[in-house]
Amino acid sequence: MDFKYESYPTLPPELKALILETVEKEQSNLQSTNIQMNASEAVIAAITEDVDLTNNLGWHYSESKAHFPFICDYYVFDVPAEVAIWLRDNVSAQPANIQVMTAGSHVPPHIDEIRKGALNYIIEAGGDVRTVFYNVKTENASQAATPFTVIPYEKLDISNDVDIQAERWHTLNTTRIHSVEGINPVKKRIAITISILE
Repeated sequence: MDFKYESYPTLPPELKALILETVEKEQSNLQSTNIQMNASEAVIAAITEDVDLTNNLGWHYSESKAHFPFICDYYVFDVPAEVAIWLRDNVSAQPANIQVMTAGSHVPPHIDEIRKGALNYIIEAGGDVRTVFYNVKTENASQAATPFTVIPYEKLDISNDVDIQAERWHTLNTTRIHSVEGINPVKKRIAITISILE
C-alpha cells in the first residue's frame, strides 16, 4: 500500500488559521538553504548523519540543489499547543509537525529517514500537486535506495501517481521511493505530518 485515505475528522477552521499564522511567523525567522529543521537534537542529528553512498541509487541531500535545481525548500515546525491537543484528542497522540514545501517545483524521489510511514493532512496544496511512487528500473536493481539521499528520475519507473485531496487525512508508505511533483514555486504546500515509526 502506497497511499490510503483515513477517516479522522477535518481540522477545525480556527486551528487551520493558527497553523497558517505559525508558518508565516516561523518562515520569517529562517534563511533557507535547502532543508531547515526545527526539531529535537536527536532528530536533527539522525537526519544530518553521514551516509554510505557506496552502490547507492542517488546523491546525498547536501548535493540535491546541484542535481535538482528546482527542488523545493523544505521546512518543518512544531504544531502550536492548541493543535497538538486537538490532534491528541481526535487523531493521534504521536508528536506532529507542520511541513512546508516552497520556492521550487518538486521534492525529488527519496525515501524518508527515521519513519516507516506518515499520517498527513494537507492544509494548502501549493498547486496542482501529485505524490508519485516509483520502482527501481531493472538495470539499477543492484543499487540501494537509502535515506538521506535523492534519486535521479532516470533510474526509476513510475508505479503510482496520486492526486491527494486537501483537508483529508491520509497515510503514505514512506519506505517506498516517492516524490512530490507540480508545486507552484510562488505558493506553499503546507501539511500536518505525524510520523509512523513502526
